[in-house]
Amino acid sequence: MKDQHVEQIPIDQIHIANPRSRSQGKWQLIVANIREVGLKKPITVVRRKELSEDGKQFDLVCGQGRIEAFIAPSETTIPAIIIEASREDQFLMSLVENIARRRAPNREAVADVGAGSGWFTVRAAARVGPSGEVYAEDINPGAIDYIKSRAAKEHLSNVQAILGEVTDTRLPRSSIDAVLILKTYHEFEHPIPLMKRLRESLRPGAKIGIIGRNGNGSDHGLMPDIVEREMSQAGYHRIGQYDFTKDDGQDYFLIFAAD
Repeated sequence: MKDQHVEQIPIDQIHIANPRSRSQGKWQLIVANIREVGLKKPITVVRRKELSEDGKQFDLVCGQGRIEAFIAPSETTIPAIIIEASREDQFLMSLVENIARRRAPNREAVADVGAGSGWFTVRAAARVGPSGEVYAEDINPGAIDYIKSRAAKEHLSNVQAILGEVTDTRLPRSSIDAVLILKTYHEFEHPIPLMKRLRESLRPGAKIGIIGRNGNGSDHGLMPDIVEREMSQAGYHRIGQYDFTKDDGQDYFLIFAAD
């Protein structure tokens, strides 16, 4: 991710992709806190490189609640960290900061299922910080050895590499706040029993993000309707679909929660 800076930007120029609802009690608490002490943390946005049909200049990465609370006292601008980030980094930030539901402040536990070389693992480790945990799971022993070596080399003490099985990630029970399956779902040999077993490892309110590419299962991709059907059979329902995918329209990012 490239350098970032903070500036005051117009609220009406911010696009909120896949807005989520929150309890009125929590929202009122945010509003009251902002009125009393001001905005403690800027929102995070990406500046659009080209003008789109909706005329917005920015895409929100995290901070929907802060925007909504800021609007309540009739504010028209808001402090924002403006970043330049790849679409993959936007995936990461949205998952860790917006999708994960924290069991305790600053103690997220994130799982990278089908971690491969650990591209997401190392980035998630940086985002959750030393008090958080990242579980890197793969069924390939070579991948696990590589991630262990990489984590040691990069001094990532919050990374745990786990050798999974075809139908069991072997993640610890009731421990995970968010899961990312990055371009690997189509490789799962038995996706339905695997995802059923994964439910045992999720904390209440945990979310699963699946980033994939359109395909027939043998061309490094799988159609999203098939993913959604299999996830439904495994006991999940789709709660969101992010639009941070590539411009060719072939990628998708689906968000699921357990029934």
